[in-house]
Amino acid sequence: MTKGKLSGSIYRWLLIAAATCIALSCSSKHLDDGDDASDRLPLILMVDSGTGVSPMEVGTTVGVFFMSKGSGEAFRTNEMLIVDHDGMLMQGRDTVVPLNTGQYDFFAYSPYSSGWDEVADAVVEYDVEPDQTSSLHYQASDLMLSYMIERKDDHDEAVFRHVMAKILVHITDKTGTFDMRFASALLRDMKLRSYIYMGEGTCRTDESVISDVECRPLECMDRRASFAAVVPPQDVVAGRLDMIIGIGDNSYDFAVPYMDMLTGGKVHVFNLRMTDRGLELEDTQVNDWEDAGGGNMNVAFQ
Repeated sequence: MTKGKLSGSIYRWLLIAAATCIALSCSSKHLDDGDDASDRLPLILMVDSGTGVSPMEVGTTVGVFFMSKGSGEAFRTNEMLIVDHDGMLMQGRDTVVPLNTGQYDFFAYSPYSSGWDEVADAVVEYDVEPDQTSSLHYQASDLMLSYMIERKDDHDEAVFRHVMAKILVHITDKTGTFDMRFASALLRDMKLRSYIYMGEGTCRTDESVISDVECRPLECMDRRASFAAVVPPQDVVAGRLDMIIGIGDNSYDFAVPYMDMLTGGKVHVFNLRMTDRGLELEDTQVNDWEDAGGGNMNVAFQ
């Protein structure tokens, strides 16, 4: 079985530049399929957050596949698209969907990577970044999939869903003595690799590839800090989630009692507090993707 392999370290600005060139050229190795492109409807890309569906963000890169159900012949193979506004594609890319969608199997993912070009058996080995402190690495690890197109009156619509599990850590200083502007958070012994089955639109986690994950700082203020990381869905080993919380020159090994599975498409929120007794767990939550559990939504999910 042939497997494509890629890493989550995809530099989005490079992809946007490349996608812009492709979009303006309006050329594709699979574009000439014999249909009249003028008869096709525009494709609009949406994202399901669990509580509702909204247009995909401007600048998001997407890879699209169409395979004939009868012959397996490709109409599109890892076609790179870029979102312009309101979920619509950049000018010139509205001819991507075949006229008779019922004759084709559809699969799409985001963010785009050329590493998906040779996935003939429709299985991709996907690694999230162990260092997600930068926005680029964090966003590249946030894999989204879509495997169905719905034909509307005036457009075709594909809805993407988040595949990975999001971990969100809020830390509040209750003592008034710690400066949270210099805080950090690290997750211990997380599984990093998953296998994406394109035909099923599913994700299966590899149990053998394990590493610590450095979280992305979202909000670091005098008395409060928030961090996020994206990991494949996985069980929590021994009913505890181990973290290392750094505050200034101090480092705290902290084990959060947690029996739930880290579920794909959900955000797992851990609210911690620093008291005179040390670092304590205030509560945990499992929420929909855009629910920060008391954190700053505008910061936490930009």
